[in-house]
Amino acid sequence: MPERSGGRIPVAKEYQDVSAFNKDTEKVFAGEDTGMYQRYDYKELAADEKEFAKMIGVPDSALFNSGMAAIHTAIEVEGLEPQDVVLCSQEIYGVTKDYVNSLKKRGIRVQYFDPSDIQELKKIVQTRKPRLILAETVANSKEMKMVDLSAYAEIIGNASERYKNEFSPEKVLREQLQVFLKLKGIDKNPTTELVQEISTAIDSFKHGDPKALMPAIKKIEEELGITPRGEVSRWLLNRVQMIGLTARRDISLILDNTLPSPVLINPVEHLGAVNTNMTVVESGTKHFQDGKNAITMGIVYSKDQDRVKKAKNLRIQAGSYLQSTSEAEISHDIIDTMPEKMKKHSENALKLARILEEKGLTVYHPNLDSHPQHKLANEMAPNGAVTLFYVDIPEDISDRDEFMDKVKKAGGENIGLGSSFGHKKTWLSNFSLGDRTIRIAVGMESPEEFGKVVNAFEKAINN
Repeated sequence: MPERSGGRIPVAKEYQDVSAFNKDTEKVFAGEDTGMYQRYDYKELAADEKEFAKMIGVPDSALFNSGMAAIHTAIEVEGLEPQDVVLCSQEIYGVTKDYVNSLKKRGIRVQYFDPSDIQELKKIVQTRKPRLILAETVANSKEMKMVDLSAYAEIIGNASERYKNEFSPEKVLREQLQVFLKLKGIDKNPTTELVQEISTAIDSFKHGDPKALMPAIKKIEEELGITPRGEVSRWLLNRVQMIGLTARRDISLILDNTLPSPVLINPVEHLGAVNTNMTVVESGTKHFQDGKNAITMGIVYSKDQDRVKKAKNLRIQAGSYLQSTSEAEISHDIIDTMPEKMKKHSENALKLARILEEKGLTVYHPNLDSHPQHKLANEMAPNGAVTLFYVDIPEDISDRDEFMDKVKKAGGENIGLGSSFGHKKTWLSNFSLGDRTIRIAVGMESPEEFGKVVNAFEKAINN
């Protein structure tokens, strides 16, 4: 990670002419000094982004001031339009779900699905023809459902090929124009150039240019000999709505990879050629801070560098970049230490999950044999796919909160109570969970420290 001077970055001097930024975005995204506001450039942030990108195996990444800023921006980068269909996992962060639901106000259609049911997803993609699929690699919810990345890649690849062959805007427009000509008794075939010009005009019209259709209307009348005037304009206005309902662009995938991080599961490595249509988002508040939990942070990355550039452009508009004071909190050696510490997190979590299951608790961890997707989890991350898991306490333990207090009392400073995760020590949470469910976010304890954690649970269970 970059060296910092005194832990703070001096605020860039006021810059009046932002046209310089628009002319030379390459300098900004490379972290070169342009003399603009920090939201346009500062070298330390750009250097961090390149380092994280190198660790992940992508051309670039973008850091945000929160995980929600990252996922909000990743969705906006897709340029969703009215009539587009978004498939969203039922098992997704509640605030993300709220934002996805808000898309309906823009005429975007939303449908929820079970991320672990591949056959259901195939059927929905076949019938609804979505523009975007949104899911968590491993869901941060009780059942901890996983995304089968290989199966998703196949579904997305097949859907994109089908869109191109059957539902491209130009193909749909040509077919509808041919029907219109047949009804008018005109025996002519529209040229490729004419179809492309009409398609471009419709696209401009949908994006706010009210006069964009006029040249296309005139061209249709001239080339195809349609009279009287007015029929073409009425037909074309109707096509704007119909093409939105019928035509399709490439399908994209946005994955929230917060739980495993790219260390335990790296979606970029699993999706093959399809990964250029994928954006990954994570809450860096959790695992990118060496267990400190000192700042909120989000990260966006993709094999498609253009997606990351678009995310950075939107970040400039919203001012949602990671502030310099927050950037200074990132450990200098995080790139070197994060892989080993994440592995320690996941190994401890899997060990504790197995111990508690043997003690009679109902445990939800994707790598356990009792989990419906354990084969997938062990293929993708054999040493543990996550750093946290969920348990249902046995019926003979009368009170969940009392049980948590007993674990805390037995573990002392080795156990924390709180709803976050990614800490150095193990934390327990009952936030928004059922009456008998606990989330256990396991720390990166040494064998000796981990023994104390296990002992604390054993004492609470035995008592």
